[in-house]
Amino acid sequence: VMAAVVRTRQLPAADDHARHARPTARARPFPRLAMAAGALAAAAAIVLAIVLVNTQHELNQARHQLSQAQEHLAAITAVQTATDAKVTTKRISLGGTVTVTSSASRHQMVLTTSGLPPLTAGKVYQLWLIGKSPNKIRSEGLLAPPHNGRTGPVLISGILAGDTFGLSVQQAGGAVQPTIKAVIVLVPAS
Repeated sequence: VMAAVVRTRQLPAADDHARHARPTARARPFPRLAMAAGALAAAAAIVLAIVLVNTQHELNQARHQLSQAQEHLAAITAVQTATDAKVTTKRISLGGTVTVTSSASRHQMVLTTSGLPPLTAGKVYQLWLIGKSPNKIRSEGLLAPPHNGRTGPVLISGILAGDTFGLSVQQAGGAVQPTIKAVIVLVPAS
């Protein structure tokens, strides 16, 4: 027996075994759960980054729209408070009135309407700037649908002495040149 003791390898003590033992696959704490948690954290970070980018984009758009609205309001106020501002109001044949505030020095006018009747489906109000020459008719765009009979203010630029303003009813989408007689032609006060 004693001869066998010398040849037989001894087992380490129980506490030595714990210190020197390599962890086995079972000894690792939940490797699949850790991988899933890491993947979930990465996905959450990506989603958060996308949300932040979209939010920043929307904020930039809102700032840009606000800036444009402020510039538009400042331009309208500049016409209405110009030292040479003139106000002209005229009844519209369809009903309601149009009021134009014009400034010759600024070459601009501001248009508002009141009591404008709503149009049938497929029809729109279109604004025209009519120069002295008959072939100098320029569309100034479509008038927004009236809200409680009111529209505007609409800023029109590039006004020259002798220009007139027209409003007509056109097919939806408008026209390049008026297709019917204007429901109002107004000469801004100069």
